[in-house]
Amino acid sequence: MAFGSPLTLDGVDGTDFVYVRRSSDANGSNYIDQATNLTAPGTLAIRHSTSGKGPDVTDRHLVQVTKVVVDSSGKQVTGTVNLTVAVPRNTAVTPTIVKHMLANIVDLLTDGAITGITATTNIDALLRGES
Repeated sequence: MAFGSPLTLDGVDGTDFVYVRRSSDANGSNYIDQATNLTAPGTLAIRHSTSGKGPDVTDRHLVQVTKVVVDSSGKQVTGTVNLTVAVPRNTAVTPTIVKHMLANIVDLLTDGAITGITATTNIDALLRGES
């Protein structure tokens, strides 16, 4: 089952980003932010893969957001944020465990607030190279 199209996602200030599906195949879908253009696109990719054999199979799920911006000299510069979820098919790692791990990451990076993130959040610390 595929995610819908368009996908409306919140920006840090509560602004809606509307992504429209551009392509889809058995391994996922690619979207483009409808407010962008081919010179400076914003894209969203949702991809799936597996690795390993037998009882050691792991499913990987990638969510990737990329934004191309044009700097003052006209050069295209790309920023990318990836989230990869790797889950063994072993049933010991339950969906609830995965959801707790995802919630931990979101809380760490945003201090519990997705919209209205201030300059004092942990994401700013991460971008400064802190750990």
